[in-house]
Amino acid sequence: MWKHKKAIIRIVAWLLILGMVAVYLINIAFAEQAIPSTPPQNITVTDIAYADEGGQNWFASFTWTPPNYPPQATGNKSQNFFFNRIERGTGYLSDDVLEFTLNATDTSLATRSYGIELDRGKIYEFYGRSSYTWGEYEEYTYKSGRSNKVKFLTDVEFGAELISGSNEIKIVWDDVWDTNGRINYRILISDTSGFTQPPSIPDIIGSDIGTGDSRVTVNGERLEYIYANAMPGREYSIKVIPLVESSISKIPDEEIPIVKVKTEILLRAKKMGETTDGMRWMLFWDPII
Repeated sequence: MWKHKKAIIRIVAWLLILGMVAVYLINIAFAEQAIPSTPPQNITVTDIAYADEGGQNWFASFTWTPPNYPPQATGNKSQNFFFNRIERGTGYLSDDVLEFTLNATDTSLATRSYGIELDRGKIYEFYGRSSYTWGEYEEYTYKSGRSNKVKFLTDVEFGAELISGSNEIKIVWDDVWDTNGRINYRILISDTSGFTQPPSIPDIIGSDIGTGDSRVTVNGERLEYIYANAMPGREYSIKVIPLVESSISKIPDEEIPIVKVKTEILLRAKKMGETTDGMRWMLFWDPII
């Protein structure tokens, strides 16, 4: 009698196990039948600018076409967006350094509106995916493939100052890298409006920086250039323009802020001798042309 009971218990146990396996396999089969949703379409950088005058509060804006979801996507639908960052000094691409979620129907984003903080003087990639849940208890989640990626350059900070005791001007700015190395730059400097005078500085080639072929030196995460042709008693307008590939969005050249530096009239004295009235000196100074 006991043997019969044990046999029945074994049969029931096996039937329960087989039933659970069957349910699991059926769930997998249904899960594999998820109909894909599209990622956000045609992501575009629509604006890169400063919110305030004087080059303050940089921001970037993006637009896109929302995803298409299948009829079975009756649960939670959302869009997930990501930023990749190209690291300074190496050109290494760090994936998904920032991630956030928007509603399924959203079609635009501005970094300043969402409190998104990005490092200055770096190139980023921006892309998105869509996702939705489905099933009787919304137990399944589908995530789409990646959308197109857009690349953009954040605010490049720069400054200039007169080197004490001279009329040389030191210009400093952020060291920007792409995946293939440092980018190129153009420095505009002039003592007239429109950057017409003096002669232009040759474009700075990123691959030459730090070598004997370049007058630009590396100082930590900043680059430095000494302008030695400034005239005394002038006010110079200076602008540093990053030169990137056309596929990388950046602040328009005309909207990059201008830094102004005033040079000095350097006065020198030479002792000529003494008289009954006191010392005699000869004064020298640079003419203002």
